[in-house]
Amino acid sequence: MLEERIRLCKKAGVKEVSYIIRSGRPADEIVSLVGERFFDLVVMGSSRISSTIRIILGSNVKKALDSVAKPILVIR
Repeated sequence: MLEERIRLCKKAGVKEVSYIIRSGRPADEIVSLVGERFFDLVVMGSSRISSTIRIILGSNVKKALDSVAKPILVIR
């Protein structure tokens, strides 16, 4: 499934696509990875996002927002 998504991104004109698979607590791994590597933007999905403030966000997104000094795009 990942390879298919990468193919679609490249077909749409994205020059570089990569992914990393890690195990552990998702929020901790995201925060750690952002600290280890250079990223322009962190993109995360949340099924709990609503029109209210981030109190409603899932715990992984909330921890990343509180801990990462990079822009984070949250997609519902």
